[in-house]
Amino acid sequence: MAVIVVLPVPFGNVLPALALMASLLTLGSNVWMLGRVAKQAVQSGGSFEMPLAWIVMAALAQTRRWAAVNLGLGLLVLLVTLLRWTA
Repeated sequence: MAVIVVLPVPFGNVLPALALMASLLTLGSNVWMLGRVAKQAVQSGGSFEMPLAWIVMAALAQTRRWAAVNLGLGLLVLLVTLLRWTA
């Protein structure tokens, strides 16, 4: 028999806010570094091209966003269907 122990979280709603802030800080620093590298490349007379891996990651992020929208719409349809069925 498995015993599940649930410990109280002392910070409750603070943890999601901290996770959001950490994610935004990471995203912001990455955008800053990309801009800095692009600026240096252009100032030195070269051209800047994003690596293929970065382009693929951006495309996957776009796909993930639309998958989340699709999931939300599916849940909404399911909820409306169940509510109409019980009424």
